Amino acid sequence: MANNGHVNGHRFFSEKTGDTVFQRQVGGVDQVLGVDMSFGLGYGLSSSYVPIGPRSCFWGGYGGSLIMMDQELGLTISYMMNKMQVGLTGDTRGGEISLLAAVAAMS
Repeated sequence: MANNGHVNGHRFFSEKTGDTVFQRQVGGVDQVLGVDMSFGLGYGLSSSYVPIGPRSCFWGGYGGSLIMMDQELGLTISYMMNKMQVGLTGDTRGGEISLLAAVAAMS
């Protein structure tokens, strides 16, 4: 996703297909999470709760796992913990460790 389907001289999907990911399919207050979310084709998109770039998408999981791709930066970041903390809510390790470290390294 970060390179819009193009890696090492090979095209894995068309630019048009890559563009469809960023077309909002549904949005508003998520009935489970209770926060403003926006979803494209298979990924979360920028919203007031997740303020990322217009060519960025993400997905997360229980326990704090996270993947985020940004086409403008050509960057993919993922985080998966080696020990889940059951019952922990609002776990921000993925964002704090992975995303902030990557952004700082690119500055």
